[in-house]
Amino acid sequence: MFKSKRSVIACFTVLALSASCSDSKSQGSSEFVVAETTPSDSTGATGSMNVNFASLQSMGLELADPSTLAVGTGIELSYAKFNVAKIRVKALKERNVDEKTLETMENDEEKTSVKEVEVETGDRDASLVEKGGKSEKDKKADRAAKIAEKAGKLDAKEKAALKKENARDKATKWSGPFVFDAIAGKLEGDAPEITLVDGSYRRVEFQMKRNFSASEGEAILGNVFAIRGTVLKAGVKVPFEIDWHVALNFRLTGEGAVTVKSSEENKMLVDFNLAKWFQGIDLGGATVDDDGTIYINKNTNETIMKQIHHNIKVNARFGKDSDKNNKLEETEKAGSGEDAADAVVE
Repeated sequence: MFKSKRSVIACFTVLALSASCSDSKSQGSSEFVVAETTPSDSTGATGSMNVNFASLQSMGLELADPSTLAVGTGIELSYAKFNVAKIRVKALKERNVDEKTLETMENDEEKTSVKEVEVETGDRDASLVEKGGKSEKDKKADRAAKIAEKAGKLDAKEKAALKKENARDKATKWSGPFVFDAIAGKLEGDAPEITLVDGSYRRVEFQMKRNFSASEGEAILGNVFAIRGTVLKAGVKVPFEIDWHVALNFRLTGEGAVTVKSSEENKMLVDFNLAKWFQGIDLGGATVDDDGTIYINKNTNETIMKQIHHNIKVNARFGKDSDKNNKLEETEKAGSGEDAADAVVE
């Protein structure tokens, strides 16, 4: 995703502000990298770290029936998956100058990447004024067909870009892609155990990008995240479909920290609180398509989409599961989500 010429220019720009770029850049190379931060309380010893996701019980939710999950008044979810490209852990909440530059480069490249992929999948056409009287359902079917046709090529391209990106970003700890099933509360495909120097880590970052490796017909295919469910409207269950395909950046920060100790198995727990995803949102007032479905995306019911975006981001938290019961107690919480900026794609 990165162009080495641009990387050199960006690095020289940062050098005018800080000497840290030269420290994080390998000698004689144009590859831009961010040096791993070391906690100020580290002894230099190393410890292992696993990342896990909270179970439904820890969120205070329950299955309405074997296939759905009640998350609010009249709202039930049957599907909620996210495509996680990478997970980073940082010792400090603050970002240094060269990390900010890397983030700017990622956003610039993301804009280009998104537009290129949207052309191939037909998303750019779908973002224009509706033509030919096509319904949202028909437009989605057209996009799905194009994505399924090119999924293999797009998947290889995205994975190659991620590999190149991670070679420059030395702070990346878990490299995916992984699919996070929010209803099951787990990753599909385990994130490997990693080694970190001991000490306190106060920030966790997720980069979520489009999935092109799911089975044909699965909602997450071609999307960053996809949610399916029903809302009770005038006594009738109305289906809704939420799809998002522009990369998202999640940041969880706090004054607390996940402490890595060399003498024990360290387990970081991440909790996306589904119960608050639809807080303050009136799905009953959403526009219903002619086929009886509520479609929520960047083109339809977009105001609701922005609200859901915000809720998902801020209602997440992380901490160390000290008692290893797969629940994040208040005393174990280290930080909460913030509404991090994403690359804006016109």
